[in-house]
Amino acid sequence: MPPRPPEADMQRVDGGPADGGGGDGDGAVPSACGDEDGPAVELLAPLPATDPVADEVIVGPFGEVRCQVTRGEATDSEPIDPESVTIELLDEGGTVLVSPAVTAEGDVYTAQPNVSAVSNGPIVVRCSATDTASEPRCNSAEIGTFVDNGPTITVLSPASGSIHAQRMLLRYRIDEAPLAAGDGEAAVASHTLVVGGATITPTMEGDDFVADIDFSDRTVYPEALSGDYELTIEATNERTPTAATATHTQPFVVDTDGPTIVIDRPSDGELVGGTVVVEATITDMAGVDPSTVVLRAAGRDFPMTQVTDTDVYRASFDASSFPTTVVELTLNVTAEDVVANSSTVGLSVKLDAVPPLLDLDPPDVREARLRTGTLECSELFDPVGSDSVNDGQIRGTTPELRVRAWDVSNSSFGGAGTVIFYAGIESVEVLVLDDSSRALLVDDDGDGVCDAINTAVEPDPGDASSAVLVEMSVINPRGTAYYNDPSPTTVGSPASAYGTVFDECADGGATSVPAPLCGVTSPLTVVIDR
Repeated sequence: MPPRPPEADMQRVDGGPADGGGGDGDGAVPSACGDEDGPAVELLAPLPATDPVADEVIVGPFGEVRCQVTRGEATDSEPIDPESVTIELLDEGGTVLVSPAVTAEGDVYTAQPNVSAVSNGPIVVRCSATDTASEPRCNSAEIGTFVDNGPTITVLSPASGSIHAQRMLLRYRIDEAPLAAGDGEAAVASHTLVVGGATITPTMEGDDFVADIDFSDRTVYPEALSGDYELTIEATNERTPTAATATHTQPFVVDTDGPTIVIDRPSDGELVGGTVVVEATITDMAGVDPSTVVLRAAGRDFPMTQVTDTDVYRASFDASSFPTTVVELTLNVTAEDVVANSSTVGLSVKLDAVPPLLDLDPPDVREARLRTGTLECSELFDPVGSDSVNDGQIRGTTPELRVRAWDVSNSSFGGAGTVIFYAGIESVEVLVLDDSSRALLVDDDGDGVCDAINTAVEPDPGDASSAVLVEMSVINPRGTAYYNDPSPTTVGSPASAYGTVFDECADGGATSVPAPLCGVTSPLTVVIDR
């Protein structure tokens, strides 16, 4: 294959002038000049060719044209204008295909046209020159020949720039490209396939060459591929004396990495409850397959939806849908790219799906203290104080309302050293409805437990018949429990100890507070999730 000449960058294809070239730039053919008194022009190479088998043709990608230009024989002839010498390749219709740069050595002018973009077949080679007379005289010479750029290579799949993970299925065709009818030397003699630097041997399926390339095969690719690569197909015909070789090069990308996943919310270790929103930013060079993006939590899958025109994916779940014995939850976000590479990123969150306990008239309690290795219990007392309104009590127009509120969290029983995560009480509100004929609390989910505020009486400043909302303030604990019993019992139990003081505390066996029945138990003792 001839080397690329240094002046190749000065050449042009499909018309248009180049340094040292001719033409008007639009592909139109300059009029063939033929002034016999002008310069003497003779094409030395290539030789005329009428039969691509019997005659020598121009073999791409670069040809060579040599033209001898001398002063005309007329008595009034003038010297040659070297700048006027042009060499052009034209199709049979007369359109300029290539107008290369021209160099001179004495009276011989040479060009090495790039014919790689010229279709296989017949062409016309023309050399023109003008003298330096006051009225310049132009003369030209032309011959017919053929251009051979080798067989035709067509890649059927994959597309140029395609992205692959572990394998690539390559399918292509190589067809002979005859220069004329009966061109037996256009037959394909051989071809090679190189993919990512490795020589591959394809198989035949009908008229197609097929190569199933495994990038993980270390006998073919000793080092793992990752990034940008090229595949190159070279096909050579049977042209003599010089065979023509066609080359097709196509880029591709090997992507063996899964998507990059960053969980934006919640944070690792965050305490969550209620409706938990999970957002993740997911990117990949090949592109993320949205249908594969899934949030997994405690063995349950929640499909994640892409936020429009962003790389953010979102899903949500109800923390209360998990058992309250689950105190810590691992969230895993999994995604695949369009070539099936997978990634998973996870974090842990703490669960608090249990609402606080509230009581306007809590039962009496005891305080316990440790004395000489034994728990000593106090006398029963009202945790919100004796001034607070009790259930069913009749009071004046300015009653004092106090609420005992304490946080309850998810908890796991049976494991020593279990850590329980509390969200804490954020706010406490009391609703007062001056109408005993209407329910303040209702059973919202049909489980027999009053668990929601009646929407018909929700606070409305413009409606005098609606409930009144009272914001409660925190009261710091003060005072001490009473332990000084003049006649303590030696053995006591919760059943026998009411109204008396005893010195030993018995452990209870209950692990949860029973839910009150809606309409049966006073609405002042139910748990409200606000």
